[in-house]
Amino acid sequence: MRSRLLVGGAFAALLTLALARPASAQGALEGTVTAAGTGAALAGAQISLPGLTLGGTTSPAGTYRITGVPAGTHTVEIQLIGYATEVRQVTVSSGQTVNLDVALAETVLVLEGLVAVGSRAQPRAVTQSPVPVDAIAATEFINQGDTDLSNLLRNIAPSYNVNMQPISDAATISRPANLRNLAPDHTLVLVNGKRRHRGAIITWLGNGVADGAQGADIAVIPAIALRQVEILRDGASAQYGSDAIAGVMNFQLRDDRDGKLRMEAKTGSYPFYGDGQSHSFAGNVGLPLGETGFVNLSAEYGNVNPTDRSVQRNDALLLIGAGNSSVRRPAQIWGSPHVEDDLKLWTNYGAFLGENVQLYGHGNYASRKVTGGFFFRNPNTRGAVFSGDGGKTLLIGDMLDAQDGVLDGSANCPVVNITRGVPDPVALKQVFDDPNCFSFQELFPGGFTPNFGGDATDASFVGGLKGEVGDLGWDASVGWGRNHADFFIYNTVNASLGPAQPQGPPGKEGQPLFDPGDYIQEDFNINLDLTWAASEGVNIAAGAERREEGFEIVQGQVESRRSVRWRTRASALRPTAFPGSAPSRPATGLGPTLPCTATWSSATRMPECGPSAAPFATRTFPTSGAPSTTSSPRATDSTRASPCGAAPAPASAPRQPVSRTRSTSPQCSTPIWAIWSTAARFLRPPKWPRSEAASSCSPRSPSTSQWGRWPRWARWTLQSTTSG
Repeated sequence: MRSRLLVGGAFAALLTLALARPASAQGALEGTVTAAGTGAALAGAQISLPGLTLGGTTSPAGTYRITGVPAGTHTVEIQLIGYATEVRQVTVSSGQTVNLDVALAETVLVLEGLVAVGSRAQPRAVTQSPVPVDAIAATEFINQGDTDLSNLLRNIAPSYNVNMQPISDAATISRPANLRNLAPDHTLVLVNGKRRHRGAIITWLGNGVADGAQGADIAVIPAIALRQVEILRDGASAQYGSDAIAGVMNFQLRDDRDGKLRMEAKTGSYPFYGDGQSHSFAGNVGLPLGETGFVNLSAEYGNVNPTDRSVQRNDALLLIGAGNSSVRRPAQIWGSPHVEDDLKLWTNYGAFLGENVQLYGHGNYASRKVTGGFFFRNPNTRGAVFSGDGGKTLLIGDMLDAQDGVLDGSANCPVVNITRGVPDPVALKQVFDDPNCFSFQELFPGGFTPNFGGDATDASFVGGLKGEVGDLGWDASVGWGRNHADFFIYNTVNASLGPAQPQGPPGKEGQPLFDPGDYIQEDFNINLDLTWAASEGVNIAAGAERREEGFEIVQGQVESRRSVRWRTRASALRPTAFPGSAPSRPATGLGPTLPCTATWSSATRMPECGPSAAPFATRTFPTSGAPSTTSSPRATDSTRASPCGAAPAPASAPRQPVSRTRSTSPQCSTPIWAIWSTAARFLRPPKWPRSEAASSCSPRSPSTSQWGRWPRWARWTLQSTTSG
């Protein structure tokens, strides 16, 4: 019996040793990953042991620990986006922890680099990504001569397309870009993994794929500020939302902190044509922020002159052949627009607030002025300006009819027939000599070609915190962005004003200038992301986001949108080219506007009215009431002062200045309609007055208000309307 116990005890001891041996034959690997040269801790670096299902990533403090490593010699790979991969050999002893500290050298990624789009897990190599992704290094942009980031990307990424449309209305200011031949707003644009706000321009080129699209303006990003661009060339709606139908573009900003100043200058032109001169100056510097943080600053400034690849139009050639020496050569410009004072400022920053918490953020401000062209307005055939019957006769304005409001041909203006491109010289001279008759051939005998453009500004800010709690990663951020396009158009007319067109800026007094209004897009985001790596191949992500998008149209000056019947012809005159934005309902309480003449204001950079205004082209507009004491070389008992408001008034009344500044009076003279696209706006109670004592600024006057019968969503949408 005793021998049996001894044998059983020995067997149990041997079994215990056999089971304990595999555990004792394992060790651990730990260490810190830093940046070579600066010693800054690198978070998110991948540490893997090829051939083994073991690995991990560094914490915000740059530390890592891998357990369960079998005893023996193993190869360790350390990878991080933007740094050279390090390969080390380590020998792990049974039951011991080996320390391996690695310093990674910064390098330029090639297309096989690591990417963050397409997965909520840690960045991975392009060849290991389950979706098609292009990772474009910053050197790909530096080696090109262009200065516009849209063009730089187009030259590298085959699926990305953007081109220059010589005459494209508001799209001249912000060009629409397409990924995989889908609309611009079908591509989700990210900066450092955070959603980029939309641009203010709504593209409309006429039956194009981009019509009605409102995409982000990536031209405001300077190439020198980028570390890498990632393009996901596949639909990603399931992961990123419906605005990623075409794919995702992620712009990674530089995060250097070495204190080095990087400068670059580019210049060029088309020497064969002698136009398109461009130059830009850019700089970048990365500064340390504390022991582990950084602040990276980038700036770029440049100008691009317009190009012209046009030939003289056929109708312009006919005019010149008929003896019209006032036609411009060429009459219409076909080329790229003029870009002035293109300023781009960007900052990117980050710092560790603890071992597992990181502060990050970025922001920008950009501005530029873009001027393009429109189509030529023929001085014989342009409807509602020069002719009302397709070029058979000239359109002649009756100034007396404009005075009394009765279209009865009081001035008895002659009919000017057009024969073989030449107006009847005798009848046309009668019009020129008669102060009560008017033709736009007095101002533009060779026709005109409007110039359209805008002052674009863009600003944004994103800030947040991210870290880890055990195996759970979290990321909370707040973002705001605003894009503003302030339109202008000159060398055109509002035919309703007759000869009293607003003056142009200094040096271009003979080219009437109008302010058609503004487009403003403003976004606000609050975001929370949660990630948990269940295993090497399984990653679970969750999150919540509140996004508020506002689109605002600021109405243009009165002269840019006013339509008045002031002559005997049947068809109505109207603003030409790019009419100004007008209220969606008639403004109340305006009353008569005092007669005055438009002049250029150096303060607002727009045509205004005031006592010191000078007449445009020495012509004035007839006023009703008592004759004015102001003399004119072409009029005797009345002047033709420009009606800068809604209706003419007695000339004896004192003149009052009228500017384009936003009015806050209860007359609603300058309402601004703000349209908010998120349901969150509809959850707020209505702010419009609903009682009979409602002010005149309500959508309907108190006597006709039907608030109780309106659907709730309609009332709550209108509460976003403001006056200012």
